[in-house]
Amino acid sequence: MHPLLDKGYHLYVDNFYTRIPLFQSLPARSTSACGTIRKNQHGLPTHHLQVPIPRGETHALTSGNLLLVRYKDKRDVLVLSTIHGNGITPVPLRGTMATVLKPDCIINYNRYMGGVDLSDQVLKPYNAMRKTRAWYKKVAVNLVQVAMYNSFVLSRSAGTGTFLQFYKAVLKDLIFSDRERAGRSTLGTGGARIVPSQNFPAVGDKQGETAIEEEEEE
Repeated sequence: MHPLLDKGYHLYVDNFYTRIPLFQSLPARSTSACGTIRKNQHGLPTHHLQVPIPRGETHALTSGNLLLVRYKDKRDVLVLSTIHGNGITPVPLRGTMATVLKPDCIINYNRYMGGVDLSDQVLKPYNAMRKTRAWYKKVAVNLVQVAMYNSFVLSRSAGTGTFLQFYKAVLKDLIFSDRERAGRSTLGTGGARIVPSQNFPAVGDKQGETAIEEEEEE
């Protein structure tokens, strides 16, 4: 953020970065912030957060330039902001004609954090990571998948289609490119292409074994 400070930007972050001292200091650099915050974050009024509230209800507290909003959805959602006031806006309820009142800070958070979470949304259906005690394997797989997504984003201007189509094309090239190069460089007497890896017989394939013996005798 350092090059963007003192320019009047609004910063949206997730709960990994949201800290009360940070949000209190950013306005001095002409930067306002909004982000989700964990319940156990130091400095929050724990007594206020322990009181149960019904679904769809909003509670808000202010301290100086800080606004803390607690909104009950399927679970409690906590947002800390120096951008918003304590406003609420009706939004359509998905799949129905009804509306629900949501705090402005949560509506804007969902809108502006969407680009940050987009890569996770795209990669989620194709997640290749599995449980393993070797943590470095998960790190390696994750780095490969992120690199794959970054490549897809850079290649979209060339019309690569969907991420799944791009994924399949890259995997096909990685798996079969060596075979195709070998086929181009290895030609039979009749000009037919011979791919060595495709001439190995299956286990118990007597006909394949005979074919190999005849080739060796020639």
